[in-house]
Amino acid sequence: MSDALTIDCVEVRAGATLLVDVHDLTIHPGKMTAVVGPSGSGKTLLLRALARVLPSGLSHTVQTTPESARVAWMPQDCMAALDPLRTVGEQLAQTLATSGSPDTVSQTLERVGLSATDAARFPAQLSGGMAQRVVLAQALAMQVHTLLVDEPTSGLDPLLTQQILDLIVAHTGPRLGVIWVSHDLRHVRGRADRIWVMEGGAVVETTDSVDTLRSDVARALLHHTPGLKPA
Repeated sequence: MSDALTIDCVEVRAGATLLVDVHDLTIHPGKMTAVVGPSGSGKTLLLRALARVLPSGLSHTVQTTPESARVAWMPQDCMAALDPLRTVGEQLAQTLATSGSPDTVSQTLERVGLSATDAARFPAQLSGGMAQRVVLAQALAMQVHTLLVDEPTSGLDPLLTQQILDLIVAHTGPRLGVIWVSHDLRHVRGRADRIWVMEGGAVVETTDSVDTLRSDVARALLHHTPGLKPA
């Protein structure tokens, strides 16, 4: 049985206004799919709809194959995804127990470059980069098939940005596919196996490389990205 996640239909509405309208796309295990586009194009709303964590007031239709897709959500603000009153270890232990994973808290932390001693920390004691790693550890502990990552390097310095992105790539294993929202095509280049370009709530282009982007909106993004130019 394939672990691929096919998006048959994702629609998000605010009243009668259609904000996201995406159909017939697939996220493959072992592959990184980057979602790019200008601000307000619907990138984050697409991921939030797939994760069923849309803001109140929005309605949605989500149809995927398999229907009950096992996904994990990494928001931009990873600190907000953690319980401030419980230690990292307590939160990871609960996730591991719920998923039936045989791994220990220490093993899960080590997978993301943290140490066993970090289990005793509360979220307020974590740096931004550490919080990203803990939330990634939570996602891996859930043993999901698809990881939904919304701009994972927001607010991080250049070194931490490289480390977090490389860590996510390293864990894109044979049964885990990643869909990743990025605002920087320099990060996408060389890391993404597939690129979806969004504009006006729809995916207007799909391609395998930054170098083969051809849509007007993608060319505009390239034009405003230092070091990259439209072909």
